[in-house]
Amino acid sequence: MACGLLPVLVLKIPLLNLLPNPLPNMHPLARQPLFPSTNRKCKTTSRRPFNLNHPLPPHLLPLLLQLPPPVTPTVAPSPGVIFLPVLGPPQSAVTKLSSAVKSSARTNAVTIIPNGQSGATYQVKGYFSALDDGSGTRFIFIWDVLDGRGKNIYRISGEERTTARSADPWAAIDGNMINSVVERTMKNLRGWMSTRA
Repeated sequence: MACGLLPVLVLKIPLLNLLPNPLPNMHPLARQPLFPSTNRKCKTTSRRPFNLNHPLPPHLLPLLLQLPPPVTPTVAPSPGVIFLPVLGPPQSAVTKLSSAVKSSARTNAVTIIPNGQSGATYQVKGYFSALDDGSGTRFIFIWDVLDGRGKNIYRISGEERTTARSADPWAAIDGNMINSVVERTMKNLRGWMSTRA
């Protein structure tokens, strides 16, 4: 041993054992080995499937309440439209048609001007027919769109069919068929008017 030198003892003490236990704010995983032994058998546990109906944990409710309300896109109103008296259907069907037109117009943002008032850009005239085709009933419709001078500038037409039959074909036309025809008409009319804006 060299003169004046003291022997040095090397202590094989893990560094973490020299630190306070536990360290303040120390994450529990900081004391886990980075590379676990491959000789250990991993214990597997079965996981339950994710349940979408599981109630939200109570501590997350305040966060949910702080979320901004959803933004509902606004649809600009259409030009004013007058629906003229229809031709073809009996009064019972006319009543259902009138109710369906008002409801669908609100849904599709079609502005209806009461008949006889000014301010309408277009007029719409409807023609309807119910026909027994031997195995069911056909509900045929035509809507003519007129400009301010009464000129026909656009037509919407089509048909619905049901297997129901009756001595009076109109008796086989139910409210669902009328609602379907009117909804198709309003979507078509709204789409056409948007191209002319």
